[in-house]
Amino acid sequence: MRFRPLAVSTVLALTGAGLTLASPAANADSTTLYVNPSATTGCSDTGPATAADPLCTIQAAADQVLPGQTVQIAPMMYTGAVTLTHSGTPDAPITFTTAPTTSLPAELEPSTGPALTITGAHDIVINGKFDLLNSGTALAITDSNRITVQNGMLGSPGTGYSTAPDIVLSGNTSQVTLTRDLISQASFHQVSIGAGVSGTVLSDDVINATLGGSAVTATDAPGTVLVNDTVLDRCTDTVHLAGASTGSTLANNIITMVSSETTTSSYCPPTTDTAQISVDAAATTGTTLDYNVVHPAAGVSPYEWADTAYTDPASLNTVTGQGAHDLDADPLLTTYAPSEGSPAIDSADATATDAPALDYRGDARVDDPLVANTGTGDGTMDRGAWEYPDPITFTSFALTPGQGPYPLNVTATATVHNPWGFAVSYTFDFGDGSTPVTTDSSTATHTYTTATPKGGDIIKVTATSDGRTIASFYASPTVTAPTPFTPKLTLTRTPATPLAVTADTTGSTDAWQITDTRIDFGDGTPVTDSTTLGQTSHTYTTPGRYTVTATETDYTGATLTTTQPVTVGSSYVPAGPVRILDTRNGTGATKAIVPAGGTLNLKVTGAHGVPATGVTAVVLNLTATAPTAAGYTTAHPGGTATPTASDLNYTRGQTVANQVTVPVAADGTIALTASPGAAVHLIADLQGYYTTNTNSAGASYASMIQDRLLDTRQSNTVHTGPLSAGQTITLPVDGDQPTTYAALRVTATAPTTGGYLTVYSGDAARPTISTVNFAAGQTVSNLVIVPVASDGSIKVYNSTGKTQVLVDLVGSFTDATIPSYAMGNPFTPTTPTRILDTRNGTGVAAGVLGTNKRLDLKVSGTGTVPAGATAVLVNLTATGASAGGYLTTYALGTPLHTNSTLNFTAGETVPTLALIPVSASGYISIYNYTGTTNVVADLEGYYAP
Repeated sequence: MRFRPLAVSTVLALTGAGLTLASPAANADSTTLYVNPSATTGCSDTGPATAADPLCTIQAAADQVLPGQTVQIAPMMYTGAVTLTHSGTPDAPITFTTAPTTSLPAELEPSTGPALTITGAHDIVINGKFDLLNSGTALAITDSNRITVQNGMLGSPGTGYSTAPDIVLSGNTSQVTLTRDLISQASFHQVSIGAGVSGTVLSDDVINATLGGSAVTATDAPGTVLVNDTVLDRCTDTVHLAGASTGSTLANNIITMVSSETTTSSYCPPTTDTAQISVDAAATTGTTLDYNVVHPAAGVSPYEWADTAYTDPASLNTVTGQGAHDLDADPLLTTYAPSEGSPAIDSADATATDAPALDYRGDARVDDPLVANTGTGDGTMDRGAWEYPDPITFTSFALTPGQGPYPLNVTATATVHNPWGFAVSYTFDFGDGSTPVTTDSSTATHTYTTATPKGGDIIKVTATSDGRTIASFYASPTVTAPTPFTPKLTLTRTPATPLAVTADTTGSTDAWQITDTRIDFGDGTPVTDSTTLGQTSHTYTTPGRYTVTATETDYTGATLTTTQPVTVGSSYVPAGPVRILDTRNGTGATKAIVPAGGTLNLKVTGAHGVPATGVTAVVLNLTATAPTAAGYTTAHPGGTATPTASDLNYTRGQTVANQVTVPVAADGTIALTASPGAAVHLIADLQGYYTTNTNSAGASYASMIQDRLLDTRQSNTVHTGPLSAGQTITLPVDGDQPTTYAALRVTATAPTTGGYLTVYSGDAARPTISTVNFAAGQTVSNLVIVPVASDGSIKVYNSTGKTQVLVDLVGSFTDATIPSYAMGNPFTPTTPTRILDTRNGTGVAAGVLGTNKRLDLKVSGTGTVPAGATAVLVNLTATGASAGGYLTTYALGTPLHTNSTLNFTAGETVPTLALIPVSASGYISIYNYTGTTNVVADLEGYYAP
């Protein structure tokens, strides 16, 4: 990266480029020669040097310019060094400048040599936005007279440690004036005034010794003047009048350390000088020093006069008579400018040799009325290059109203900080082409008669005080055609923070400005109130269904309200699969069969990756084995009465598995209750849990997708034919949206022997627990939620024998890594509740479900399931079937599909956990394909937006 010297917005700069050409005939027919290598009409170094046909290089202009002519240079980078040898006259100097309308500089940045060399010339003025940049010397003047370089940036863009001075004056050179320049480079020395040079004036310059070395060294250079300069230096030898530099003047300067440092720099070159200002004995004759502010580093003397060091202005003055009004104090600079309270303010000598009437920026010297005038003349001149200006500043700006339909009357009010108390005038430009309004009032009114552009017009307000002008820009009102007031409320959630909701009103529209927005999150917490549209976040303390209300008021006082329901509940987090209960061997409980009618309480939180708190439900693959008689098992929260519901139904000696989602009691337990008359061994494999805690792995229900991924009975690209013993297949999950966890119904049919299937993520090692248990010849299915691998796959493993396998995608869960689907629907568990029993008329009229018949069950908007629920989780049971067959579940009004939800045989009682989508009207449908059967459904929870 190129280093550029520190600068301010008003600094002007010096540059130029081009090859030195043979001098063509001078253009004597014009007072201005134009240089613009990027002109659209082209350029030529042979002329005519007009604005329409400019020269290509600065050197070409320098080689033909005549006295009284001006060379106007286009702002851009010029890579060639320039040498000036042509001269003007005292009455008709040669002037080099840039276009007066541009704020951009012309940059001279050659690869070698000084950027600008003036040799053997006189009466030249360089005044414009120029940058002279070079890693060594930027400006070299030799054997030349009456040269002025003004408003430039003189320095190096590089980071090298060249010891070459930035500016070199040499030979028989006199009357060179460097004024209002920023002199700063990344090498050591700044200004070198050589032997024989006389009458050099540095005034209103900012000299920043970027790394080290002397800021100004004059050797045998009489009549050198430094007046009203601001010099920042890291080294001790800042200004040195060496040799016979007699008759020189050092007045009104600020000479200080770089503000961020308190010690001399390690880059400083070796020197015998130990003071900021050094004046050799041979240079003292006729030399004067006064009205400066010095501020050396600790342990450094401010002065060395005639080889004697002085530690303060008083001791210097006592011995030499110099520095009577010098101050050793912190000048309190902000960048280069003094700040309020600086000792430099209103304390300079206005009668000092070559004291400039204007400051570094070209601004007039002004009186700070808060400071006593201690300088000469009218006492208002500040020391240093930068006059402390009237500190008037804008503090606020208000528009009333900020929005509305045309014609719209707008009042603009500007507020200024005006500690000096001078009169202020204001000019308001309302940005729509109307005549600006100038007034002594800080308030102006304007009528917009047409719609403003998108984002509004731009208002410019200008304040003028004590000769100083400041301007600020603000977006004007949004003026539109009359439109209706339409509030909008958008609610967003993320499963990573399941109880948090963000309400966003930015979509609201109104021709008038909406001035007040109140959000009631519906849980009894205080209503939020804002003067603007935007987002407001809220975290509920309790899961549930809430109504969020946004009340908006516009500038006219019109108030409208809009509401949105929101459900906050639990996010699903996978855990395991891991076995947490086996009564056959004492895993998780006493090694003993669960007695008939007995209840086993199982602690499920605080272990196996399940947090100790914030868990609302656990997902288990629950297996019953070796029952002593036909019966069933019910899973419910620990410590609660056993509900009228079943999760596992079995006959004597049968092994049956089913996935269950069980609410967790406050003490972290669930209860497993065996039905009267049948003792049973129970096995539980943890699959995951639902939580209200913040969890980056949390996922929510995204959508219901009925999609058959695999049927080995049919030809397909994954696997055709039964899975053999010990065989694993990889199955892609081709849902219609990104999926983090897939809800799958996995079915084994026509197995040759008893065994089991295990379904797991394609990224994981195979667990040692089962997903579906089957006996020879049995058709059995189970619901499982499986993490999807990074490549979108899952794996299916068969333990023994051969079996056909069906896999249906029945739903998807997404987490916060999938932003476009991260809203999802949270889960709310319910105590198992019987919502359907065709045997006794619960939920529908009593009676078996016949062949190719459908029953429709209202589930949302009644009981604990709110209106708007998108899916329910039920334990679905077929019992008393007249023949083998299957049930299919789906949302009422959606197409019937042939994927089975529950498979059964004649006379068998078979349960399965089903994730069933709910129609907009709140119904689910259950379809029976063969024979007749009774159907029972126990609600375990719901998903709602």
